[in-house]
Parts: sequence; structure tokens; C-alpha cells
Amino acid sequence: MELLIIVRNLELNDSTEAYIQKKFAPLGRRLQGIGEAKVEIHRQPNRSAQDTVVVQVTLSVNHTLLRAEERAPTVNAAVDVAAQALDRQVMRYRDRHFAMKPLSVEEAASQMEFLGHEFFFFINAATSQYNVIYR
Repeated sequence: MELLIIVRNLELNDSTEAYIQKKFAPLGRRLQGIGEAKVEIHRQPNRSAQDTVVVQVTLSVNHTLLRAEERAPTVNAAVDVAAQALDRQVMRYRDRHFAMKPLSVEEAASQMEFLGHEFFFFINAATSQYNVIYR
């Protein structure tokens, strides 16, 4: 996974960039097919004595965008919160998008029996359509 870091209104040192790389590297291992990962960081002035750092992270995964935007007083704190939010999104995305291999009706019936389910959802190998069989 290639990580593009875009910074506005502040300076990042090498250790902070390495920290950002380290925080988002696990996402590439948890989810295959990440085309682009972009981290945008900028300082946003506010009325309090301390400015707020905004971190926006966008992942492009198989024509789907996963995005997190978080604010915190420091870059590292904002990166931590954004990484946690994006990690939750990646897990939800991965759980919803799993590969099903096509099965014959006989194989699906066998799987249903093996699992002890009352019904079984599968892709029919003969028709390439979604099918459900019931007990």
C-alpha cells in the first residue's frame, strides 16, 4: 500500500512521518486491494489558545472509498484517533465483502447439512446466480 501524506499549515519532521507510516501500515495487511491511501494533515485555528490538528484519511478499495476525519491537539493524537476509526471501517468492510466460491446444488446441500443450518445461501455454479436452499 502506497501512502501519500499531504501537509498544509504545519511542518512534519521525519519521526512524525515515520509514525504516520507505522500507524497506517497494518491497514494494507488487513485488507487486500487498497489502491490509494491518502493522509491529509492541516492545522486549523480555533478560538481556544491551542490550534487543532485535523487528519483526514481516505482509502480507495476496489472502487469504494473509506474515509476518516479526526481532530486533536497534536498530530500524533489525531493520527491515533483517525487510525482507530479507519481500522473499524476496514474491519466492517472486510466482514461484508467476502468471496464466495460457486457451488453446485449438491455441494451446497452438503455444506448446509455439515453446518447444521436450516438454509444455505450460495452462488450456483451452473447459473452464476445467487440461490438459497432450505431444509
